[in-house]
Amino acid sequence: MATTLSDMGYQVTVIGMKTEECSISRESLDNYQVVRIDVPNSYSAQAMLELHKICPKVGKILDKIESSLFVDLETVPIQLTKRNISSYIKKAKLDKIFKKSIDFGYQVLGISKEGKNFKNVNYIQEILAIRSILLINLILYQVSREFYPDVYHCNDLDTLVAGVMGKLIDDKTLVYDAHEIYPEQLAEEMRSDIWYRFYTNLEAQLINLADGRITVCDSLGEYFSKKYRSKEFLTLRNCPSKKYLPPASILNRKNSPRVITYQGAYFQYRGLEEVIAAAASVEGAIFQFRGIGSHEATLKKIVQDAKLSEKVQFLPAVKVDQLVETGSECDIGLSPFISVCFNTKYCLPNKFFEYMMAGLALCSSDLIEMRYLTEKLHNGVLFDSKQPEALSNVLNELLASPDKLDEMRQQSYYAAVDEYNWENEQKKLIDYYTRL
Repeated sequence: MATTLSDMGYQVTVIGMKTEECSISRESLDNYQVVRIDVPNSYSAQAMLELHKICPKVGKILDKIESSLFVDLETVPIQLTKRNISSYIKKAKLDKIFKKSIDFGYQVLGISKEGKNFKNVNYIQEILAIRSILLINLILYQVSREFYPDVYHCNDLDTLVAGVMGKLIDDKTLVYDAHEIYPEQLAEEMRSDIWYRFYTNLEAQLINLADGRITVCDSLGEYFSKKYRSKEFLTLRNCPSKKYLPPASILNRKNSPRVITYQGAYFQYRGLEEVIAAAASVEGAIFQFRGIGSHEATLKKIVQDAKLSEKVQFLPAVKVDQLVETGSECDIGLSPFISVCFNTKYCLPNKFFEYMMAGLALCSSDLIEMRYLTEKLHNGVLFDSKQPEALSNVLNELLASPDKLDEMRQQSYYAAVDEYNWENEQKKLIDYYTRL
């Protein structure tokens, strides 16, 4: 996207955070500049008050959603008792937060009425985590002013506050590019009520301040419209560029055994445990996992315990611009997401289009967006991602029909050539920016 906007004549600066993998402060890539900032080392209430001072309108919005963002919660004593909680709440001005009653204060701070004393570390840590995102946004905004931007293009909700500051303070154009439903990115048991409530309310407050709105599939745009009564979103699919397109000769290759691949992150609810369980019953194929993530060690142990190490292989991760190339060595591409939140219910992952350009037959969870394209393009099969048996059945059926499998591979490849590529999608982006 940055390259496309640069080709349109924009001077593009991409601002992100430094990571362990890349700590370079500034570099030029494909005619645009990349600036990486340090993560703030203080998430104090005082730092939050600085944000409020710089942009009172944003501060007022944040204060309305979660007042404790501006209260010095770090000084909550390790031991609070029934005897001293009331005085502490008044002294720390927490009565502003605990509007309903002191009983609510007990609940939030984790104090039992019987006098058992402990500090609710989880609550305080959640507030500090939210502050960290907001203070990163403050730095993003401050650094951005060096480049005198005309447009703030914000990728996802965790950068939108910076863009809103640019709009409200400097009267600049704001584009919200939502690649996901940020508050809905985790299963319910994996997120706290504080986190979910804050980001849902934040999105509701900010979404209609944007001058332009972009997302990756129609279902997400419809969700935002219904949930927040937002204005219309442009759907811009995350398709790879045709510069990564392998030669059509890959379609003549017939692996023996066939190779089934998963390329992506190793996290919970990606359906990977179910894939491993299904692998034992799939004949005439091997499975290759290529990715990174916190769940990798768990997955490897499951494979080892099931004695499937020869059938389920873990390969080194590759750079994003190599995913189509490595995928083209395989036959079937897996997108086994389990629907545990709206984000997964409506998912249309990048790998779906990468597999297509790589000339793979697709095997995807029976979810709304992937179902629509699979049935439209006749380039794959669908399955219930919660049932390993359902996956093994559709794979065995596909593997038993090699002509059908290879026909699906061709359908994927030529659909990517003709329509599902960035060169085609970017036309919509160019037209959209022209009309901003």
